[in-house]
Amino acid sequence: VAIRVSRDLRQKYFEHIQTLSMGFYQKYNIGSLSSRAVADAGIISMAINSKTDDRDTIRLTQQSAIQLSSNAPTAARFL
Repeated sequence: VAIRVSRDLRQKYFEHIQTLSMGFYQKYNIGSLSSRAVADAGIISMAINSKTDDRDTIRLTQQSAIQLSSNAPTAARFL
């Protein structure tokens, strides 16, 4: 489960950044954003592995990660 969630998060993130304008890339350091997204996906994967029996925690983690990865400018503010 954790591997699929991590893979899906990374895939959605990279699909999303391909749709962004060139202005976005001039404003934000895409290398830092990508590094953070991949690292966060790994942390989420570890959290899911440690909480395999707690389905509510898994759903909350997935939803939070999807929300964060779908709004890159907001995520960039937290770097």
